[in-house]
Formats: sequence, C-alpha cells, structure tokens
Amino acid sequence: MNANAKFGLILGIILLILIIGGGLLGFAYFQQETAKKYLGFIFTDTTTIENGKTTETTTVSGVTSTTTTSGETEVATEEIASTTTTSGGDVQSFARSFTERFGSFSNQNDFENILDVKIYMTKDMKKWADEYVEKEKKDKPKEVTYYGITTKVINVDLVNIDEKKGQADMKITTQRKETKGDPSVTETEEQEAQAVFVEEDGNFRNYAADGAGRMGQSFSWKL
Repeated sequence: MNANAKFGLILGIILLILIIGGGLLGFAYFQQETAKKYLGFIFTDTTTIENGKTTETTTVSGVTSTTTTSGETEVATEEIASTTTTSGGDVQSFARSFTERFGSFSNQNDFENILDVKIYMTKDMKKWADEYVEKEKKDKPKEVTYYGITTKVINVDLVNIDEKKGQADMKITTQRKETKGDPSVTETEEQEAQAVFVEEDGNFRNYAADGAGRMGQSFSWKL
C-alpha cells in the first residue's frame, strides 16, 4: 500500500469516528430535549464535603432542595420556584418542595420552616403563620433537649385541578424522621398530608380554603 493510500485510509477512519461521535452527541441532546418536553423536569445532583459536613443539592424543574448533614443534626432547606402555570407537573413539584420545607423543623430553628415559606402562602395563610408563631413564642418556653422532624415526600397525588379557578387539591405521602435528644436515635413513619394551592398574584400558593387562615383547611397532616 503506497503512502497516498495509507493517508486516505487514515483520513477515512478519522472522518468515520467524527461522524459516529457527532451522531451520538446529537442523539443524547435529542433525548434530553424530549425529556424536558414530555416529562417537564430535569434532575441535577451535586454533592460537596466541607469542614466535616456533607451537602447534597438536587434541582428539579427550577426547585432546589439542599440537605446538609453533620455529625449531630440534619437540616433540610428549600428554595422554591413559584409557578405561573396550572400545569399538573409544575404544581406537583411546587407542592413537593413546599411540603418538605414546611414539614421539616426542630425546636432550635426558631420557626424557620414556617417563616421561610411565607412568600409562598396566600395573604390569609400568612396571617395564620404570623399569629401561630407569635402565640407559640409567647406561650411555650424554648426547650433545651433537641427535637426535630425531617420530612421527605414520597408521592404527590393530584386529586383535582381546576384551571378556571386556579386551584389544585393534593394528597401528599411523606416519610417523616423524628429525632429526640440523641441525633443517632430516630423514628421514621409514613404520614399523609392534604394540601390546597390556588393562584394568587399570578403564582400558586398554599392557602386556607375557608378564607380564615386556619391551618387545617389548607395543609393538614393525617394522624
């Protein structure tokens, strides 16, 4: 085989590799775009370890969930992206994030689980939150022994969605981990929650169905 033939063969192999590689990249991109179109969400997971603490961050459809684990406690935080659409998938993602943040608390976090999600409540629900926190701070002394609950949503069932009214009714199945005193000793149980979300000022928010701001009418745990 002469030099020109060898060069032509090598060039042909290189072109074939480039064509196959480009095809694979194009297929991967198509699959990702298809997932975005039909599933409505993309997961992004990152894990970082710093100063003995492990932080896991998961992003689903613009909703970021961060869990930081240290040697003593586990603290769950949520940055919830408000949604301006009545799409069932979007509302379910919103309900999932709201529930995990709202349902995760300790007697050391000074009602952050309620105060941090006030911007995702209707005006009536905000009124309930302010009154509840004020009453709890006034009536109950701060406990010394640690107590906390971490909530993880297992399933969100869209019971009903009314696009004209801008209302979505949810049944939410959660796994709740309870810690008393020793952080290494926990009890875990499944618990259901009923929640109602409505559109207010262009975004879905948790609200009180009776307009009085009573917790049980908008978000309630099934005992």
